[in-house]
Order: sequence, then C-alpha cells, then structure tokens
Amino acid sequence: MATTNDVNAHWRSIPVAPNSVHMLNGQRYNDRNLFNSNQRYQVPQATWDDYNKAIKNNADNADFKSFIQWYINDHFNNQVPRIITLQRYYTGDSDIHYWRSDKTNRADNRIANSLPRYITNFNTGLMMGNPVKYGYSNEQDPDDDGSNLLDQISTFTANNDEPTKNKMLTKDLLVTGDAFEMLYVEKGTNNVRNSRINPNTCFVIWSTDVEPIELCAVRYYVISIAGVVSYQVEVYTDEAVYYYDAGEDPTHDLNFTHSAQHPFQQVPITEYDFNDERVGLFEPTLDAIDAYDKAVSEMANSQEDFSNSTLVINGKVNLPQKFIQANDHRKNPLYIDNEHPNTFTIKDKDSQGNENKPYMVKNTIATNSNVMILKPYENTSNPNRPQNIPTSASYLTKSLDANEWQTYINQLLHDIHQFTGTPDLDDQSFAGTQTGAAMAYKLMGSLTTFKTFVGIFTSGLMRRMSMLATYWTKLPGSGINNDSQNDWDNVTVTITPNLPNNVQDITAELTTLTQTGAVSKQTLQDIAFELTGVPSDQEQQRLSDEQDANDERNSNMMQNMMDDSKDTTSIQGNHQPLGTTGAPEPTDGDGEPDLGDD
Repeated sequence: MATTNDVNAHWRSIPVAPNSVHMLNGQRYNDRNLFNSNQRYQVPQATWDDYNKAIKNNADNADFKSFIQWYINDHFNNQVPRIITLQRYYTGDSDIHYWRSDKTNRADNRIANSLPRYITNFNTGLMMGNPVKYGYSNEQDPDDDGSNLLDQISTFTANNDEPTKNKMLTKDLLVTGDAFEMLYVEKGTNNVRNSRINPNTCFVIWSTDVEPIELCAVRYYVISIAGVVSYQVEVYTDEAVYYYDAGEDPTHDLNFTHSAQHPFQQVPITEYDFNDERVGLFEPTLDAIDAYDKAVSEMANSQEDFSNSTLVINGKVNLPQKFIQANDHRKNPLYIDNEHPNTFTIKDKDSQGNENKPYMVKNTIATNSNVMILKPYENTSNPNRPQNIPTSASYLTKSLDANEWQTYINQLLHDIHQFTGTPDLDDQSFAGTQTGAAMAYKLMGSLTTFKTFVGIFTSGLMRRMSMLATYWTKLPGSGINNDSQNDWDNVTVTITPNLPNNVQDITAELTTLTQTGAVSKQTLQDIAFELTGVPSDQEQQRLSDEQDANDERNSNMMQNMMDDSKDTTSIQGNHQPLGTTGAPEPTDGDGEPDLGDD
C-alpha cells in the first residue's frame, strides 16, 4: 500500500522536535490539533440542501467553494498527518527513523519493527481470507429466488475481482480505521466498477440525523506533470460529480472545470468505519510499538558502544618520541601556510610557488594498535622517596543486564498482541497438535474483533448492493425491473473467518448432525464448506447433476435390458433344429417322429 505521492502531506506526518519519538514526549501525530485528528464531519441536512441547490444552479458558486475549502483545509492539516503516520507504521517507516536524539560520537541506531504489518496482515487474512458469499431470502414470497439479481451480483464480483478489493478495504480499515470505496460506470460500457480510494485523499460529510446519511464526499489528490504540481478536487453528491483545480495548494481557491451526472441516486463513495471511534487495530498500541523500537535500538547502541569502548591507561605508554605530519578530519595532510604562518592548508605550494612545510605534531597514543608496551610510572613528587607505580590499561564499559532487557521487550510484545487481539504464533502454547476448540480459544481476541467487523463491513456491502440495484433497474436486459428494485434488501451476506481447519472435529460434527435428522442438507453443506471449499449452492448443483447422470444411466440400462429381452423371446419362438429347412417333421400317426423302417 503506497502511503502517498504528496510530499507535502508526507512531511506533515513527520515529527521534527528533539526527542520526538511520541512515546517519549507524550504527543502524537506531530503535535498538531490532536482533538481534530479523527473527527467525523457533520452538517445539518437543511444546510447541505442549500449548498446542494446552489451548485445545481452554478457549480462555481463562491459560497459552496468556500464551504468545501474549509473541510479540505481541516482534513489536510489535521487528519492527514494521523492517517499517513499509521500508513507509515504499516510500511515499517515508524517515528524511530526520525528521532532527533542529539547523540554525538555515540552509536545511534534506528530499528523499526514490523508489528503493525503483522497485526494487519494476520487479521486481514482471518477476516477476508474466504470470499464473501451472497444469497437471497424473501420471506414474503418463498417462490422468489432472486436469480436475476444474484446473477448480476455474480457477474459484478467476477468482473471486479471483488475478493481482492475487499481485502484492500479491510487492510485500510485495520490500519487507519477508515476505508473508502467508489462506484462508477466504466467509460464506453454499461459495466459498473468499484475502486478503493486512499484514505489520506478522501473524506465524507455526513448529516446530523440520529441515523446519519452521506451528504457528499470529497476526493482530492496531487498530480505532477514534468515537475509541475497541481491538486485536483472532486465533490460527489447524490446526483453528480463536480471537478475543480486547486493549483499548487489544495486549501487555496478552487477553479471549477466540469461536472458529470451519475446514475446511482446516492453519493457513490461509501465510507467504511472499523468501529465507532474510527480507530485502527494497532493504533491504540502505538506507544508500546514505539517503546519496543526504542528498546531494541538502544540495545543495539549499547552493543555497538561496547565494541567501541574507551581505552583508559593508568601510567605511561612506551612510544618512540617522534613527530608525525598532522591530518585534517578527512585525513588529508596539513601544511603550514607560508603566507599566513598561523594557519594550515592542504596545499603544497603558496601563491608564489614556494613549498609549504608539513605541519608536524608529536606522536600520540595509537589506541587502534593491536600491541601496546606499557612501562612503570615513577612518582617523583617526593625526591627522597620516589615510587614506581605499575601501569594498567582497561576499557571503560557499562554492564548490560540482558535478562532484564529481554523481560522488558517480552512484556511489550505480550501487551501489543493482547491489546490488538492478535495471537503470537511464536508462543509455545501453539506448538503441537491442537483441537479445533483449543485453537478457537487462542484466537478468541481476533474472533471477537471479527464479529464487530462483520456487522460494519456488511452495512457497507449492502449500501453497495442498493446502488447497484438502482443502476441495474435502469439497465436494459439486466432482468431487474422497477417492481424488483428493492429486492437487494433480500440479499444475504455471509463472511466466514479464515480459520485453520481441524478435519477430525468437523467430520465428527457432520456425522453427529446427520444422525440427528434435524438438520437440513443445505446446513450440512454449509458446514462441509470448511473442508471442501465448495459453497452449498454449488454443492447442491453438483449433487443434482450427479443424480441426473445416474438417472440417465439407469434409464439406459433398463432400456438395454428390455431390448435384450425382446431379442431373446424372438429367437426362442422361431428356433429350428440344425440341418432342417424349416418344414414340419413327418410323424407316424401317434405323434412321434417317423424314423423310417426298422
């Protein structure tokens, strides 16, 4: 997932203050207006109606543009830093990379962990590893199977690679707490497409009703052509899309370019929320993630500083007393400048062509030498009693308690896994053979999150169904007319967690349910889906096809047997002894064959 192509938005998410890892300073999202970093935009329906009426008459209306600009400015400056920060953490670019520790002549490693990526990918696979299944149930009309609508849905999901799109939306939800999906009609066709919109480029304005509805959606993004940058702004209402050019800054004046109608009768951008607070899955644990980054980085620093420890010598080093040429910080030899004797230069000649003399210094301790010869130090402070003091050398180091460090980072990892409901697969309790019930218990946290996710994601999918049904009603040949426009409400959505299967447990469960005789075949087929991967409707069709094939085979066998029986009866009725011509044999009057004279 690319974070952004907007460098201005990117740098708004970067902490710039010293000691700026937010775990250290108690701040978040670059200390911008934290309260407004995740607020939902809402205005009264009547207020929006006035603006909507104004742009229908004139899309270049100054009041409307001012209204939209305010929200773009707030989103760009207050909400985008948070969204991109979370996206950076997912990609492994956490705030430890931008930590201004102000260390000098010391190791300063910056090691970012991949916990946000693991948490997101694990739960995305759990929640959307199995494709969404669509069914139909009309309690008012049992004869209504919704086949036309289901056929259209099947075509839509196949043409749009819906499983992949749903995974992308789920990943956005887990990372930022928000996801956005756009419906549009492909140019030159009647095909409806859906597309995921990057959360850092989009927001929705809702009504203030008890059950809020989407009033409009705004998408703004940057394009760069040969280095010339401009922002494009798109405003989506329930009837049309209005396009504006914002120049080099999305918060500046909007210049209307054109508009286009759409057929969905609702705002064609759907906002999915991961929860009421619109908070991502790992977001509440960012402090612990930062602490883990810092702990690992500081341990690496300690190890490196240990390797580069300071050498302390108590006494004298036996070095030859000689002078060597001095070097600058880049190891270039220094010379005394003839023209300015108090300065040094790397030039070998002055402006008059005279050679400069090398700048010589007394030989110092070569701390990088593999061998040093130490000699005793003679203390002559008391001439009457001189003292010989042995010379010693040692490295100045600090002790590292690796066990306490390991305990600390293990606690951080435990907290992160626990608070996100994500299991630690390195946990020894996952080793060995586990029953399905035991595995389900270990995944209880993720499954609890999954239950909440299903309800919210299903609401978004049903809004998608509503807009699709509205469009298909007006599409000739779709099989969906005005009388069945609301049939989308009878569509059922099934989202199944992608759990490891325990074949033995599922098989035993199927056997027990079958023996009770109280469970329908379709329900049994739904349970068997976890083993076979074949949906119940496809399984039923396969059984029907097999039954038809068996019936046809049996019918052919019976027909062949009847034909064989007729042939046998005909042969027996016309049988004649070998060697006869078919004429009746002569008799001798008593009914016995006449065998001739004795």
